[in-house]
Amino acid sequence: MNNCYGQEPHDPIVQLPGVEDVYYVHGDHYYMPIMKMNRNMVIIKEGSDLSLINPIKLTTEGEEELLKLGTIKRIIRLGFWHGSDDEYYKKTFNVPLWAPGASTVYPDIEIDVKFTEDDELFPGSKTVIFDKDLKLGAEAVFTYKGVLFTCDCIQYHSSYTRCNLMGKMMLPMLGLKGLVIANPWMEAAQLPEGKSVKPDFERIMELDFDQFISAHGHCYERGAKDAVRAAIDTQFQS
Repeated sequence: MNNCYGQEPHDPIVQLPGVEDVYYVHGDHYYMPIMKMNRNMVIIKEGSDLSLINPIKLTTEGEEELLKLGTIKRIIRLGFWHGSDDEYYKKTFNVPLWAPGASTVYPDIEIDVKFTEDDELFPGSKTVIFDKDLKLGAEAVFTYKGVLFTCDCIQYHSSYTRCNLMGKMMLPMLGLKGLVIANPWMEAAQLPEGKSVKPDFERIMELDFDQFISAHGHCYERGAKDAVRAAIDTQFQS
């Protein structure tokens, strides 16, 4: 898979509602040649240091606004499907890539820091890393300041902003409507026979959060834990 989507259009950088020093950018990319869907990059600021979660390459103007917030110190990849713009940030800003493990989708991008559940990504944060036998690579989620941050496994689509017509048609057909365990991710994860990702989702429910944002869709501003509980129950109902 080619690295770096290039400078795709995106919305302005905005603060995550009610959460100090946490920002995000709502942009888009072509998931398939004719299907455009939205994607998000989260920015966490600690003093003047910036950590980029699920990095996306911004426009020239967007990058200028990003750098007004502070200095990029690291990029953090949470999921195996996201990595197209990692190399750009590594080379342009000489920053390390943190990830929970390798991605078979982007095998040539070197991981500088492999983090574990014992590592505190941010002060007071808690991390859950999915089963190491996921087919396409490692996937992690974490909580910080009462927010659950994910990549692809859990998504919230209140609408289909920044999607083209094909995206607006396809995403609901793929089950990506409301707050859900993402069916495309479940199909790609493919654990060996006899294993399930359900225990990892249950471990997420042990974390403390009320708000949610992933690499796609929108921010769930209040009551996210109950919504995630419902999504897990729906996905794994017997």
